Amino acid sequence: MPRPFTRGRTGLYVPSGGVWTPPHPTDLKLWLKLEGDLTDSSGNGKNFLDVSSSGFVQAPDGTKQVLELNGTSQYVYLPGASNTGILGGTSASYGLWFRARSFGSSDYGRFFSCDYSDSPPIDGFVNNGYGDHAASLRYYFNPSGDVSELPNGSIVLDNWHHIFTTVENNSQIIYLDGVSLVTASEPITSLRDSSVVIFLGNRDTYDRYFDGYFSGGMFYRNRALTPAEVVDIYTNTTP
Repeated sequence: MPRPFTRGRTGLYVPSGGVWTPPHPTDLKLWLKLEGDLTDSSGNGKNFLDVSSSGFVQAPDGTKQVLELNGTSQYVYLPGASNTGILGGTSASYGLWFRARSFGSSDYGRFFSCDYSDSPPIDGFVNNGYGDHAASLRYYFNPSGDVSELPNGSIVLDNWHHIFTTVENNSQIIYLDGVSLVTASEPITSLRDSSVVIFLGNRDTYDRYFDGYFSGGMFYRNRALTPAEVVDIYTNTTP
């Protein structure tokens, strides 16, 4: 179910019992809380850059800051030389919170993306190209493959959604709002790795701008989180 634009229980990443610690923090290679800046909170120094005057705004009905992108000219990115240790490996988990105002450029506004090829390392987008109100979050792997998009009608505009994927042992799963909705089995031998730029809110042909808000992006290497761990993140990182 879509999440309304609400604050966390006692503030973002701070549940009622104290400060929340993400699952397997040593395997968490990128953590963009997006609480007013583009700093990587994983401790690995993978800070994103902004060359398009993107902005942080107060949540419409709260007090915390979220990253806002206008759908026409704004995005942020991590240079290719800086992404060493994020992509590749034998398993992975990654995702983020998003709130789309529209489905973005050509109805395919991007979350994370890399180079525009048939098999970029990562790719994810909201999708209404065929009136399907869906989304996808893919990690392309060797020999080749990816998971289909979420079911039609999954995405509700102007609502927060948490999208997350895990890849391991010939299986890729896409979760939406803590619930596993898509599972596919493929002969995975390794995950695609590359030193290309990692985009948030666009891709390298600069024609898939995301229109809306982002919060809480996380990327694990060599770790496929369990369903309970995905729910843990969903529960404790609510925008």
